[in-house]
Amino acid sequence: MERILIVDDDPAMRKLLKERLDGLYDMAETADPTRALSLAVEFRPKCILLDLLMPRLGGFELCKTLTSLSVTQLIPIMVLSGNPASQYRDFCTNIGAKDYFQKPIDFGRLRVRIAEVVRENPVERRAEARVRLQVMVKLCGIDRFGKRFEELAVTDDVSSSGFRCSCTAPLDTESIVEVQVNGGSARQRAGRAQVAHVMWPSTVAQQYGFRFVEKPAEWLF
Repeated sequence: MERILIVDDDPAMRKLLKERLDGLYDMAETADPTRALSLAVEFRPKCILLDLLMPRLGGFELCKTLTSLSVTQLIPIMVLSGNPASQYRDFCTNIGAKDYFQKPIDFGRLRVRIAEVVRENPVERRAEARVRLQVMVKLCGIDRFGKRFEELAVTDDVSSSGFRCSCTAPLDTESIVEVQVNGGSARQRAGRAQVAHVMWPSTVAQQYGFRFVEKPAEWLF
């Protein structure tokens, strides 16, 4: 059976979920969001059922972390919450959640959605290794409104052909930017990069994945 991970600090809720999904999946569970992160990295479950409001590392932070790490970002996350869907659904979608279920849970719909995302079995998009490396870069270009911008940013991870970072400029997929690497007082041109994907658009956490269309041999790899 496919494995799913249940993350909820309410033992009664974890028990109910296991009872309603019994016989369908191999289920791991934890009440500790920090432990959930290590379980997700270690076991790579096919789906994660995540409560929003938990002590220490909350559901929002855990969801954002899971969807930003290359090793876990393709694992579908179903948010479970006692808060109304109208309050948090859009935000949870913007930080990477696949769906939002308000408590009391509609278990019929939950079973259908889990089955759908498990069947999708997404293909790993990254054929090359990425390193979680913070590098100061300067991005220059034209935003979607035709306005020129220059912005300093710090990468979250890099590879031989691209990088990911936050950027406040509104950019479309396939937009081209000039990239310079900051090294102390010096600045070295790294090349031209194209927006490959946008994460959490129009939020304070907005990030872009950039793929080089032109770069010198001396890029970080």
